[in-house]
Amino acid sequence: GWGIGFVSGGVDVNTNANDRRAGIGISFLYKGFYADLYGWGSSHENDVRVQTWADKTCFTMHFGYQIPLWEKLRIIPLIGYSSTGTTYVDGGDWSVSSSGINNRSSSVDKTNFDYGGMGVYRLWKHTKLSFAYTRHCIYGGISWEWTKRKGTLRPDE
Repeated sequence: GWGIGFVSGGVDVNTNANDRRAGIGISFLYKGFYADLYGWGSSHENDVRVQTWADKTCFTMHFGYQIPLWEKLRIIPLIGYSSTGTTYVDGGDWSVSSSGINNRSSSVDKTNFDYGGMGVYRLWKHTKLSFAYTRHCIYGGISWEWTKRKGTLRPDE
């Protein structure tokens, strides 16, 4: 089968409150193989106001394979990558291009190898809820899975 879902959560959750970041993203499932990507980018790089900002940014990706435990419960061992950073944007130092106003920015990033696990619970016939805890992230999501049987597309049973 295959599936697609939405994930959201925190990055660098095991550090002090100033280093924590939050993001949103997407997950994919194909024949038991799982992948997710989520993050949050800088929001002031094209801002027209003249001031400075310190935008919190993050990006993560994880990969794994589903292991069924019971009919409604699966686990997914995860490995991946997490990156957190702060993008410093100076609205007083800008240029204009065909895409609009571009403020000068620089970023300080911290990258990490990430590992952990995810639990997946079948809520309804093809709707799944998930919760993941890794070395650097805590996140959850909702997904929908389908299987292809006898030439037709049917909800996962």
